Amino acid sequence: MGSARTISRWELVLWGYLLWLALFVVVKVDGDPAHLAARMGRCLAIRGAEPGYQLNFVPLASIRMQLRHWPAPWAVKNLLGNVAAFVPFGLLLPLACERFRRFLRLLPLCLAVICAIEVFQYGTLLGSCDIDDLILNLLGCLGGYLIFRCAVGEERI
Repeated sequence: MGSARTISRWELVLWGYLLWLALFVVVKVDGDPAHLAARMGRCLAIRGAEPGYQLNFVPLASIRMQLRHWPAPWAVKNLLGNVAAFVPFGLLLPLACERFRRFLRLLPLCLAVICAIEVFQYGTLLGSCDIDDLILNLLGCLGGYLIFRCAVGEERI
């Protein structure tokens, strides 16, 4: 008989963070299912009239626009929020999983998760699919990884 593997505290924290990310960042749950359904309905109606609505494949287009409106609360929230939301991912993943302690192993997973989120949000009418979100989210992952590296030291990329 094999022994049961115990879950480390960092794995628990990572799973808690992933749950928070899924609910409040990806789905944007605010406690009101009617509000969520209304938001999805508005998005569907606009996409019917404008097929490219909520799609941006032009790098830095959204970021430039938000920087032009800085320090409007919505621009600050979007720019800093997209970075800050993924700092824990870049920090917690290497703490919880030894194989992701090298950035070149962590990067593809971060990229895959962020791309999956963008496609999910667009496909479910819960948000946009924006290359700039990917850029900002990756910056957050990098920031988290740099915090991890500073905390544990050593090792190469």
